[in-house]
Amino acid sequence: MLCEIYELQGHLAQVKNPDFLEGSREAFSFYRKILPLLEKANFYSLSQLYAQMQEMTKNLAELGGNDEIAEAIDEFMGEIEDHAIKSGHRHYAAKNLVERADAYINKHDLPSMLKALELLHKAKEKWRLEYTNKGYILSLLELSKVYEAMGMRYAAKYYAMIASWNIWQAKDDSLRKYLPRAIFFILHIDFLHGAWAACLSEFEIFLKTKIEFDEKGIDYSSKYFLDAISEITFIAATGKIIHPCVNGILENIKSRFDGFWTDHIDPLSDIVTTELADPDKLNTVLQSKLSDMPWNDIGRTRKIRFVALGNEWNFIFENSEMMTGISEEFIANLQIHLCEIAQSYASYFKTGESIVVHISEGHFQHELIGENEFKIWIPDFDSTDEEDINIHYRYLSTLSRVILESVCKLEKEEYLKFYTEELLKCKEVGRKVCEAYSFQRIYKHSIIKDSVIVDEIVKLPEFTPDGLHIRYVNWLSF
Repeated sequence: MLCEIYELQGHLAQVKNPDFLEGSREAFSFYRKILPLLEKANFYSLSQLYAQMQEMTKNLAELGGNDEIAEAIDEFMGEIEDHAIKSGHRHYAAKNLVERADAYINKHDLPSMLKALELLHKAKEKWRLEYTNKGYILSLLELSKVYEAMGMRYAAKYYAMIASWNIWQAKDDSLRKYLPRAIFFILHIDFLHGAWAACLSEFEIFLKTKIEFDEKGIDYSSKYFLDAISEITFIAATGKIIHPCVNGILENIKSRFDGFWTDHIDPLSDIVTTELADPDKLNTVLQSKLSDMPWNDIGRTRKIRFVALGNEWNFIFENSEMMTGISEEFIANLQIHLCEIAQSYASYFKTGESIVVHISEGHFQHELIGENEFKIWIPDFDSTDEEDINIHYRYLSTLSRVILESVCKLEKEEYLKFYTEELLKCKEVGRKVCEAYSFQRIYKHSIIKDSVIVDEIVKLPEFTPDGLHIRYVNWLSF
């Protein structure tokens, strides 16, 4: 009975005070009196309290956020989470974590994004017991969005791929409506990083799933649909101008769409081509849109580059179907590590360094071949066994640990202690880099893979960026 009284008093304090922040402080003074009573409150339900927290989080987001109240909500909900799970309120706990994450996301700054990331990982863990659960899939998509917003786009791609895989494997047909969104996230990430050949083939899958599983079908009121059309139109309009040899790929893709490309893409493409006829203007627009060089996924060798924590990260590997899965898997792993470091430990690491990693297929091993230059080997992997997957990702993370050590200020012994105690135990990075399925397996068997395009692109000459200089944003830096 006392729990209900304190809950009601807190609610009234919030409602009666016209000052939201002051009312929230008064409400928490009552809510905190509930905590010591939970152990013996066998008939008290946390449902209404969770609803109240969600309402406060929503109001907080509408007001633009307030650190004091946001932190109070975080602390309070963290204190009652264990009890919530024991009393069967796992769903409420996970939903509340997402609400709190949204409040941070709406602030749009790096510290808030990193807090949102942590909350979403916690929500995902609470929902992951049922891999086809709607909440679990939506938390994966939210994680993808947050990683993408922080520039860690291969980490974002991994989580979007996991979401698409779980939706596709689900027995619950009602989840299929989220498949176009997951495919769009993958398409969008490949567009930004210049993997335009992959982006084109992913658009075909996006369109098919949009028509089949979204009740609105071709819907110009949908932001995802408009963004996808915009990005594909941009590739169609500018792709053959900046690299004429790709015309065959564009024609191949165009032929698969029946009349859709002619009706929807060509008219817009003609407008964009006219608008960007001036080479200087085209270069300016490319610089504003892309995070890496366009058409970087054609030719025999692929190069991926990004800047984070003040350092430049370069990855070089054979441009094949197998090596794309292997290499993007490793880059995603490293980027998740970088996000965990950015939360509290960025000062431990040097800045202004350029790290080069050559990736090949083979048994796990690494070799230092120059200053901050590594050669690493990662096996082709396709197991569905949980223990095999965990072992594979432990070795993968060991390679990330070795490469990160090259730019760490700490001595070797201190660094190993930091990695073990802070990243593995405290931040639980192992749970974040691996989510039930390996990147490689999803890439091999996913509906987004297009072996025909892969066979074509390796025969083409690599893109030479004459006069084009991409401005690489320094991500994860305060």
